[in-house]
Amino acid sequence: MYLAAFGLCVINFIAVKVSALHVVYLTESCNSSITAPSPLAGLIEPDPRLYYRSDLDCIVILSVPSPFRILLQVYRFFLEEPIDGVCVDSLMVYDGAEEDSPALTPDPLCGRVNAFDLETTGSNVTFVFLTDSDGSNSGFGIFYTAFAEAPCTVGLDQFECNNSRCIDSSLICDSYDMCGDGSDETSCEVEGVTDSSLTLPAIIGIVAAAICLMGLVYAGARACFRKHKSKKLMDQLLDEVQRNAKTGNQFTDQDFWASEKND
Repeated sequence: MYLAAFGLCVINFIAVKVSALHVVYLTESCNSSITAPSPLAGLIEPDPRLYYRSDLDCIVILSVPSPFRILLQVYRFFLEEPIDGVCVDSLMVYDGAEEDSPALTPDPLCGRVNAFDLETTGSNVTFVFLTDSDGSNSGFGIFYTAFAEAPCTVGLDQFECNNSRCIDSSLICDSYDMCGDGSDETSCEVEGVTDSSLTLPAIIGIVAAAICLMGLVYAGARACFRKHKSKKLMDQLLDEVQRNAKTGNQFTDQDFWASEKND
């Protein structure tokens, strides 16, 4: 119970930290098309819960304005492990607005996968998320960012990354690597403090995690105290019963059988 509560605290910490970003939950957007809101960046998760749901067949199309392309940064990926080399839960990503588009992932993704990046050739990407009826895991986290190739368009409020990507300038110094090379998070200052300082979302997230941890410690300590108190009370009762047994029964077995003979 406490482990599950800690897991929920961790998820809440992450949710608070990314609260400034647009979050797409595939299970809440099954078989639909979504247009990314400004600033054309956000997070893709399978489900708002700790573990994703079973029996899913979700197709979600994410679109950004043309001529932008989409950078996908998969930073976390935990699905059920394959059985005999076959995925039971899987994610496929297609470079376009339909399943017939070229696959960005040649094979279905499942199990545990290390972090990796993907790029679309156009302004649409399709996710196909399938799960079986048994078991689940914590899912995945994918940052998405609309970008254009440098030189950046004059008149648009854009930031040119060191890797020649142009992203919305509101995405710089927000604690998230939206360029893909970290250049949007360098040379950041907040009220005269360098970018090594914690941002407001990070501080809020740390406070939330600390409160959760304190609550878990308190609950654990209280449970241990109750267990110790119950054990102490039981020991006292057993001692009392033993004392009563020794002092309350004045007859031995020999006395009992002697009384039977007299009767």
